Amino acid sequence: GPFGAVDVENDYPSLFKPALLACASRGRVIATNHVARVSADAWRATLSRTAEKCGRPLSALAILQPDADFPGDPPALKIAIARVD
Repeated sequence: GPFGAVDVENDYPSLFKPALLACASRGRVIATNHVARVSADAWRATLSRTAEKCGRPLSALAILQPDADFPGDPPALKIAIARVD
């Protein structure tokens, strides 16, 4: 596009922050990440840090596992449900 490509590995906070800011109190944001070289732990830390920095701390952050038949070992797909305070 006119603003370039989104680097999901490094630009995830800029993708997650607007969703957090638009979410109602006690609402939930569902987020996904498909970059295999990003670990679930590192991604979880990025989501939590982004929420803290934008003033929307999370009351819960659940990382869901894809179904057993999803390709990859470990699968590249990561799914999170973040509950906003």
